[in-house]
Amino acid sequence: MKGYIRKFEDTKALVEDAASFVAEQAKESIDRRGYFTFVLSGGNTPESLYSRLAQLPYKKTIHWDRVFVFWGDERFVPKNDSSSNYRMAKEVLLSKVPIPDENIFPIPGLGEAESSQNAASLYEARLRDFFASNKMSGKKPGKISGALPSFDVTLLGVGEDGHTASLYPGSPALEEKKRWVLAVTAPDYAPVKQRITLTLPVLNNSKNILFLVSGARKEKILNTLFNKQSEENASSPAALIKPSGDLYWYTDVHSKKAEL
Repeated sequence: MKGYIRKFEDTKALVEDAASFVAEQAKESIDRRGYFTFVLSGGNTPESLYSRLAQLPYKKTIHWDRVFVFWGDERFVPKNDSSSNYRMAKEVLLSKVPIPDENIFPIPGLGEAESSQNAASLYEARLRDFFASNKMSGKKPGKISGALPSFDVTLLGVGEDGHTASLYPGSPALEEKKRWVLAVTAPDYAPVKQRITLTLPVLNNSKNILFLVSGARKEKILNTLFNKQSEENASSPAALIKPSGDLYWYTDVHSKKAEL
């Protein structure tokens, strides 16, 4: 793993550079093997990024027909619910760019799955099917026999408690080694308790992980995460993100620590 920290003066500059990064990775992946896999997240900063990607030049220059979109986590709510990560991305980005519906892989929501556990099982099956045989490229991006998927770019955020995706401190999901997708129960302070999340082995097999962290309230957790000697660091799910590829932190928070 190679780690990079990029600090920006404000969220606008962060979003502009992040959009350029995604576009560059998309071009490289499509030129190399014909398609680009992109894992989305929820949150205000990703929403700003999606809005930027839906504008020129990215709306025209990214080959959206070769982009495949997934989600790192989701709340178990109907897809049209105000707290749905899918709904936000659909409204801000996916409905505004020429990406085919069949290239979009949302996590099943309430009304499509009987339970969050059922939604997790369905989504894992869809991921395994996609990575066993990608119809767009005619190539096999992964193997069905247990091999982990390798997403080109995975977006993540970090909560003030150190959670990322829907992996919370102390969650049994942090110990999962085999499953790709799990149903989890978020702590009482989370707005939606029942959630579905990709697991650490899947997240850590990404070629590029891009953390987007904005706002002064994140300074404390960033200082913790960048302090390898901190006991809190060891217990923070975000500190367990150690991809086989490259790890990027994009932030407009000027934390005291600046090393990974």
